[in-house]
Amino acid sequence: MTASTARLARVLLATAFLFALLAARDLSLPRSTFACSCVPPMPLAEYVKEPTAAVLVGTIGKVADEQAVFLVERLYKGNLSNPNPRIQGGDGAACGVTLVGGTRVVMVAYVDGDTLHPSICSPYAEVASPAGQALLREAVTMFGEVRGQATDPPEPVDGGDMRRDFALPLIIGFVAVVVGLVFAGIVVVSRRRPEDAPPPS
Repeated sequence: MTASTARLARVLLATAFLFALLAARDLSLPRSTFACSCVPPMPLAEYVKEPTAAVLVGTIGKVADEQAVFLVERLYKGNLSNPNPRIQGGDGAACGVTLVGGTRVVMVAYVDGDTLHPSICSPYAEVASPAGQALLREAVTMFGEVRGQATDPPEPVDGGDMRRDFALPLIIGFVAVVVGLVFAGIVVVSRRRPEDAPPPS
């Protein structure tokens, strides 16, 4: 390999590395350009007078299109037309919550028909977490005994939304394509015929 070919190879490899870094950075950034604007979750006492607010505990079923069946275990406040209503997730930038199948949560959700609408603006936590345990204690203190309990088994779960797992394969594929183009360019340059080379000055 001539000195000029080696220099070209180094330039092309540096360019490929730069493009790979830019691609990784772009894939790691949130896609939404809007942020949720709301007050932080308030104590449960603030939701007592809200007629459409439900305070409950349950397990999220299989998630599809940001929706799932919610297996109600304890209903502290609220009226449900369906003992196992649907729960609507959403993008955090739009004040929604990300649903993860099989997760047991305690929350305040707003009831619309037979659908629950939790929000990052209202109390929402995994039961197993310290925040969830504190929220459970607050619910028992505020509302006393549970008002209802579901008995049906939960739906099979799929482990939640897996779209973020596609980022790494995309980065690897992009880098592979760029590196392949770099080596193809090196091969073409190194195989130039002598008569194609520029005359000496």
